[in-house]
Amino acid sequence: MQGPVRKEDDYTLRTVEYYRSLYPDAIVIVSTWSDENPIILDKIRACRCEVVMSDMPTYGGHLNINYQLVNTLAGLKKAKDLGATYVAKTRTDQCIEKPHAFEYMVNLLKQFPTANPERQNKRLITLSMNYGNMFYPYFMSDFLYFGTVDDVINVFSIPLNERK
Repeated sequence: MQGPVRKEDDYTLRTVEYYRSLYPDAIVIVSTWSDENPIILDKIRACRCEVVMSDMPTYGGHLNINYQLVNTLAGLKKAKDLGATYVAKTRTDQCIEKPHAFEYMVNLLKQFPTANPERQNKRLITLSMNYGNMFYPYFMSDFLYFGTVDDVINVFSIPLNERK
């Protein structure tokens, strides 16, 4: 889970608890900012959740892409260090509430192999949005990325956007 901790109704904490109940053996990571409330982060850690903190970039970049890049990549690298094979990158203000959704996505990747195995391990599962397609062809939203840890790391391993 990536982004600022959503404190309203303890949303991020409740999402971590929910994922823990569905996937007790999964690696759950909240990748957030170093200025988050330490008391809330301790509650998240108490749920057997890894917390990764990053300093905010000085410039957000176009569509705030730099925030997503810094925060997400830090969490993905932690997932790889912890031995994850597959990762689901979501946001801290979202929850995938469908049981077995992640198993379904793993099976989709197995069912539909990549056409370029020399370039990536498996396909990526992601979402698009109507407004993105209209103004930015092939725009992928920041709501969900699912794939092998190395493939998703490759997506987010790009230079920060410095264009004004």
